[in-house]
Amino acid sequence: MRTPPTNGRLDLGSPDVRRESTERRILESAVALIGGGVAWHQLGIRQIAERARISRTAFYDFFASKNEVLEHLITGLHDDLAAIVTEPVPDGVSATDLAHLRSVLSRIADFNTKHGAVYCAFLDATGDDARLEALWHDLAGIYTKVVVAAVERARAAHPGAPATPDGEALARVLLVMTERTMLMLLRAPDGEQRRDELLEALALVWERAVFGRAL
Repeated sequence: MRTPPTNGRLDLGSPDVRRESTERRILESAVALIGGGVAWHQLGIRQIAERARISRTAFYDFFASKNEVLEHLITGLHDDLAAIVTEPVPDGVSATDLAHLRSVLSRIADFNTKHGAVYCAFLDATGDDARLEALWHDLAGIYTKVVVAAVERARAAHPGAPATPDGEALARVLLVMTERTMLMLLRAPDGEQRRDELLEALALVWERAVFGRAL
């Protein structure tokens, strides 16, 4: 989660800095409560406010609802996840080559472990909030475009790679599979061994789907 920067040169008593500090406490309080096992639909604004050391009334000076808190959290996490998904690849290596896929999927899994509670809360909330549902579709569209571009570049660089299925359709399916795998990892009872097996299987699925064969 991104938080407002602070340094020794700032006037910590200024209204802007105090507001940033309070907003950060609200966001961090929501994360702590979710991570501590409080279901999103059971989490109340009073709980968030009390943990952030503000009144329930003061909460509304920063956010219109608890779902707006969740929107801020997910938007910040998206920035960090996008940096992983779009990381530069070495010269001559495709973003969908197996070695690179293994690295990226492993980093996504680590990110998922750290922030999975917030993401699960987001998924739970989308069913009851049209704004959050629209945000989910917007983010899915962004990642779809990234994957389509990677698939098209990879296929162009590898003679014999299939032209079908359509890049966008393939991207959507691969993203859904990746999302489901990450959710499975959140609930995996057998730890690191299960994690490695699932990520290796997922990487192989990506490779064969893009290139039509193992490279």
